[in-house]
Amino acid sequence: MFLRPFHLGVAALALSYSSSAALPQAQPVEGGTHPEIPAAAVADCGAFAIRGYHQHIFPDRQPMSTFHRRLEQLAERDYNLVVFGLGHPGAATITLQTDGTVLPNGCSTEEMRRLVAHAVELGLEPVFEMKFIGKQLPLIAPLLEEHPGLVIDPKNRATVLNAAYKMPDGREAYPATALRLVGYLLDLYPDQHPPKFFHFGIDEFDADDMATLAAAMDMTPPQAFAYCLNLGTDFVLARNVTPMIWGDVLLSATLGTPEHGITLPGFVPDPRHKETPGGAYHANYKSGAISLHTMVNHLRDREKIIVADWHYSASSIGEFPSVDYFLGLGFKDVWGCPWFNATNLRQFSRYAASRNCGGMLATAWHMAYLPTKRLLFRHIVWNSAVYFHAPSIQPPETLPATYTITGMNGQSMATEKRTGLIMHGDLEVTFRAPVPEAITPASGVLFLVASKRGAQALEVPLSFAPETRELLAEFVLPREIAPEQHFQLAYGYADSATGYFFQKECAQGLMLTGIPPALPATRPGEFLKGEFESLPDATLKQTVWLGGECATPIGSALPRKRAATPRPGGLDTAWFDRLWAYPSDYLNQTLTNGMRIEIEAKMTDTFDGNDFCALLTKGSFATGFRILVRKDGKLLFQFAKLNEGNPLWVYSESPLPRNEWVRIALTYRPPTADGPGEAAIQFGEALEGRAPIEVAMPASTSVIGIGCEFTDPRGGPTGKRRPNFPGLIRSFTIGALE
Repeated sequence: MFLRPFHLGVAALALSYSSSAALPQAQPVEGGTHPEIPAAAVADCGAFAIRGYHQHIFPDRQPMSTFHRRLEQLAERDYNLVVFGLGHPGAATITLQTDGTVLPNGCSTEEMRRLVAHAVELGLEPVFEMKFIGKQLPLIAPLLEEHPGLVIDPKNRATVLNAAYKMPDGREAYPATALRLVGYLLDLYPDQHPPKFFHFGIDEFDADDMATLAAAMDMTPPQAFAYCLNLGTDFVLARNVTPMIWGDVLLSATLGTPEHGITLPGFVPDPRHKETPGGAYHANYKSGAISLHTMVNHLRDREKIIVADWHYSASSIGEFPSVDYFLGLGFKDVWGCPWFNATNLRQFSRYAASRNCGGMLATAWHMAYLPTKRLLFRHIVWNSAVYFHAPSIQPPETLPATYTITGMNGQSMATEKRTGLIMHGDLEVTFRAPVPEAITPASGVLFLVASKRGAQALEVPLSFAPETRELLAEFVLPREIAPEQHFQLAYGYADSATGYFFQKECAQGLMLTGIPPALPATRPGEFLKGEFESLPDATLKQTVWLGGECATPIGSALPRKRAATPRPGGLDTAWFDRLWAYPSDYLNQTLTNGMRIEIEAKMTDTFDGNDFCALLTKGSFATGFRILVRKDGKLLFQFAKLNEGNPLWVYSESPLPRNEWVRIALTYRPPTADGPGEAAIQFGEALEGRAPIEVAMPASTSVIGIGCEFTDPRGGPTGKRRPNFPGLIRSFTIGALE
């Protein structure tokens, strides 16, 4: 396997839409939902010369030893570059002090030097990525009290540095702040290994604030953007350092139209830009009123700049026209930046290989500050390494994944269907997971992460028993864990033939508790059931457990009206906020086969702030389904995208009566080859509404909101927050169709 040569200058390629048509094109995949570049088209490409990994480092949230260990793991997978991200709009790894010094947060400058030196020793080229132009509030926070004019809008986390501002001593904003920080980072390298790259983090900043700055500087917004970036690239180029930039703020769907505005010679509009903007076309972030994409007309030294082109979703056309665009403009190179989506990773690696890109950069933003995202570490690192070394690789098909976790004393079992219950006196547990015959596993591991901020991940090695074809582990949960703690879980193993890492994440995981909860009695076919008429504690200080085949605890119940007292007789959803439950993957998929939801509720009041309130939800306008109540009391059973891409809804003919308990039944029957399905609403025995279902409801990973529309804490679809149901919910059941 040969290495693709790193681009010293690809301007000669002069790729455009017309010339890229002669290169490999994406093709439909048999049995797949997305096209992609065929494996045969990139079979001879070999490994990317640059195989990088980007992740934030926050020493104030994780010990430095964690980041040193991750460097070793990257080297083990044959990466050769690591990018240290230094912050996001709400936090930063370093801060500029009022006296001009730079201080790391949670560690010392010497510890930062040791991290850089360790990367070099392991054969990893260290690169710093720092927010530049926008999102710099946490980097310069100590200065803002005395100099609020350093930024355009101190209350906007995506605001931009005010290049027109001058310090009292006459220094301009960039030399006094941003470039001072860049210089500090470039000085952290060993003398014998000077920095080679610096990554300017120019993603997702507010274009409207850039327009405000431009007006003060008598420039257009794109000119002002280019002026600010030129200050940074000039600074690092003077030190013989290659600048890198994110590509999203240079991308606009108008690049596929006659109104593109690009004046550089050889540019040809590419209609594919209109088909694949997704979430990574941010030239008009965030209001959409101003677009900055024409800044490339004013940017110096494009041939010396590398674009880190990030796209985190699967491409509907299997192609990434931004790669061709940046190469065609004469940038030094384009490095594709995928995330953890398996289809996106394969598509993007193959497309970048087909365009002779010199590198790929795996990204793992949230692992540094969201504990539950650390479950994805091996999935991202191992599988990115697989494709970065051999873009043509075709891993085995996705395999079914089942497991069991039990206490040694045989208490409530955790499976892929349900949350397990581990008692404080039974912390010795065993894990078992069968492995399909087609796979010889290697490097199996179990992850457990407590679902709270600042929690540390627990990693347990899994051994393989060939005689039973099971992955096994016996271990003891740490006793210092909080008395009642919900764990998210993931386990995985590598395919020894390809190196591809199979992983299953289970948000419901298991619960560690000292008080056995009362599980409601259920019948076969009842997936999830809650009974709240006789709550042990009306304020939900004790964990409430939903019974059924997919049993799970209710999470994160917070008081909404702190001065009031919750009313007895049910869940007072007017008093509580954020009543939710994690569904299992099994439940997510099973509901698509049809479901019956029964709710016993009493509406006691009106609501403000929206036309609808939320009774029970599993999704948003864009995904899943919701049961909402309109201001006039009528019930709405809504399904996302089932009406030619728009929501489909069923209304009740009658309103919910006020101050009366009502037994509500809602059914969903999917369409079949014999005809359409149906959605229906009943109050008691009375049919209140029905509608045919022509398109099957796809599975949704959204959490279940009880009396609320819950914003998914795992970063999934968020939707619009609705007011909570103003009343009580005595019980609800989600089950199979009768």
